[in-house]
Amino acid sequence: MGFVSEDVNLSLVTLASMWALYLLSSQTGRTQIKNMIFKLRLSVSVVLHLLFSRDKKWNKKLIQDPDCIANIEGTSKRVIFIRHGESDWNDIFNRGFGPMFPVRLIRGLLTELLSKFTTRDSIFVDSPLSPLGIRQANELRAFLKGKPMNSDPEAERAFRLLQGDSSVGSSVSVSSTLRRAIATGAVGLQDRVNRLDEQMLISSDLQEISGNPDTIALAQKGGCPDLDYLSKYIDGFSYDSFDPSSLNIGNKPVRGNGLTRLRRFANWMFTRNEETIVVNGHSLYFKHFFNTYLPASCSHPVRTKKISNCGVVSFSIKKAMHNNNVMFRIDPTSIQVVCGRIA
Repeated sequence: MGFVSEDVNLSLVTLASMWALYLLSSQTGRTQIKNMIFKLRLSVSVVLHLLFSRDKKWNKKLIQDPDCIANIEGTSKRVIFIRHGESDWNDIFNRGFGPMFPVRLIRGLLTELLSKFTTRDSIFVDSPLSPLGIRQANELRAFLKGKPMNSDPEAERAFRLLQGDSSVGSSVSVSSTLRRAIATGAVGLQDRVNRLDEQMLISSDLQEISGNPDTIALAQKGGCPDLDYLSKYIDGFSYDSFDPSSLNIGNKPVRGNGLTRLRRFANWMFTRNEETIVVNGHSLYFKHFFNTYLPASCSHPVRTKKISNCGVVSFSIKKAMHNNNVMFRIDPTSIQVVCGRIA
């Protein structure tokens, strides 16, 4: 038995040595090693966020009621929020914790370990669109080829802007650094992109507000994540359609909080010359945005409910000074559902 054990151990060492030699001797192997080191470092960040994240923790009671600038003259922007389609993370964790949950979780873990570990891809970290999410993004594209479902003039204007109709005003498209938001905008708004020949800006300030692994970006500072799979869904796909150079400042800090990003993004919108800001982002971020900048007296459903996957909501936000402080206020009467629902 001792000889058998020694033979098995020797075989395992030989196989490990051959695998290590392969990794070190080929370009593919060296890339895989770099990816594994990247993943290990990212895993440390994921654990720290899970244990110590304060992303959702700030004193909401200290936020001044935006109604203090209701009657103060200021400048306004129109904003269009587009929530991403369903992600692989949603597919695993948001379908209930019944008897199929362990099956979904184990399948995801096995996929992560066996086919993702040596790549810059992941099921759990910066979770991408699921097959259903891709279909939802394509449904958004198909919806924008038709007629608006909301007859309100501002909702119709938002609809036409998403089609790429510049005759109804100027606009710029910006996305979170997370892949599901970028992919939703790239697939759902590809006709707009082709019509305007525009670049989607990639901003860290739109990173989702949560400590979960799916809110940690794979994109490094100033860069894009791996989006090669989108070539299956977008004719003539090119990374030239994205600009992460100035607004992607890297992953959110463990001890930071989402309010910092909300305020930075609100300020950034008013540095733009465009009349409308098209935002590809996330449900919790949008809820926090509404809760921060809607008047305290407003009880609109966007405060407590989520925009549906690939749903679109349009609204107006004002910037004004109050007691030497920059303040922002969303006009509750301006909120329009352009696509999908709030539920």
